[in-house]
Order: sequence, then structure tokens, then C-alpha cells
Amino acid sequence: MFLLSLTSSEQKQLESFSSEFELVATKVGITNPRGYYELVFSAAIWIYHQRNNAHAGTWVQGVAGGQGSGKSTFAMLLGLVFERVFGLRTVSLSLDDFYLTLS
Repeated sequence: MFLLSLTSSEQKQLESFSSEFELVATKVGITNPRGYYELVFSAAIWIYHQRNNAHAGTWVQGVAGGQGSGKSTFAMLLGLVFERVFGLRTVSLSLDDFYLTLS
């Protein structure tokens, strides 16, 4: 599992942010926030390292999946990790933002 390869600094970040993450995840209806946190945090660490290796100023990350599979929830929680743990600014856009009317 990816969490086994975390640096000691990343492991401390994982532990220190988990209670805040679990609170937010519970509010959006996730029944196993700890397990979900490990998934989201692992993805965030991987993406963060890919971004740094690419020396990118602006990074665009897509999340794909079927209707109702949790893409928006995953993206929102991933953004939370990026903002709170890594100090990055994030914007989350959905295809719905472009083809649905405001009403």
C-alpha cells in the first residue's frame, strides 16, 4: 500500500489532519471516514509528488468515474487535503458547471 512509503513528515501530516478530515467527511455522509482518508491522502501525496516532479506552476487533475460514483465528493476532499496540508490553492470544476443552467 502507498501509505507504507510515506516519509516521516508525510506520516505526521496524515496523523495531524485526520480528525479534521473525518469531521468533514462525516458531514458529507461518508460512513468510514478513516478508510476514505487513507485513500484520499494517498492520492494527494501521489499527485503532489507528480506535480513537483513536473515542476508545474499550475496543475490540472481530472477525476473520472460513473454517474453517482463520488467524483465530486472525492474532488472536494482532495482539495481540502491540498489546501490544509500542502498549502495549495485549489479550484474544483464539474462538467455540470458548464452545461446546466443556474436554475
